Amino acid sequence: MVCAGRWFLRSGIQEESGGVARYHFIAERRNARVSTEITGYAVSTLLEMHERTGGAEYLEAARRSGDFLCRTWDEDAQAMPFEWSENGDAPRLTYFFDDGIIARGLLRLWRATGEERYRRTAERCSESMARDFVNSHDIHPVLLLPSKAPAERDGRWSRSGGCYQLKSALAWLELAEIAGEKRLAGQFERALEWALAGHAKFLDAAPDDRKRMDRLHAYLYFLEALLARPEDGRARQALREGIRRVAGELRRIRGEFER
Repeated sequence: MVCAGRWFLRSGIQEESGGVARYHFIAERRNARVSTEITGYAVSTLLEMHERTGGAEYLEAARRSGDFLCRTWDEDAQAMPFEWSENGDAPRLTYFFDDGIIARGLLRLWRATGEERYRRTAERCSESMARDFVNSHDIHPVLLLPSKAPAERDGRWSRSGGCYQLKSALAWLELAEIAGEKRLAGQFERALEWALAGHAKFLDAAPDDRKRMDRLHAYLYFLEALLARPEDGRARQALREGIRRVAGELRRIRGEFER
């Protein structure tokens, strides 16, 4: 863990702005655009490093990323942009899944520091998730900015929605527990109902084993989120079934992917 943490701090994947790039182009020696989602994940990871090692440098790096996310919130659009670039050429999109990851990272940073700007930005992301993405039958995965019209869905799991979104819906549950907000708790329960109803079809939407492998990690997001409802018999059953199914799928297709 110490080696991984040192690499993260020194690699340049976290830029001077505090934002974290989605990945690095080795041959070109440059980062991809900064991703707000990956920056949100980085906040949580850096805080985990801080808690486990006591290293103040991890908390400082988490603050830089948290401050970046607070600045990047689009006040005019009332949305968190998908990506950020210094010259402003990033796609004008916002993702439900990303918002939840960002909100949960910022809530963890708020707990660690007590600084209200992190909680306020988390609340804004969560409100956007409830206000802009939820429709009568499911959750839109992606919206166009500034109109907030739903982007066209396609075969990619990240652009088609589904049970994996329950992981990000945990942001509603966390805020409900913090503020006693019954409305947000209700939003999570609604997302849980949709996820339980549709999860069995999620892997089958893949046209081939390569795409099926790609969907397996997203399906694990759903299984992870079910751990928040241990008292719910339906969630326990779905978790048992899901674990068995993932194990079976991996045994069946692993030979194609192992090197």
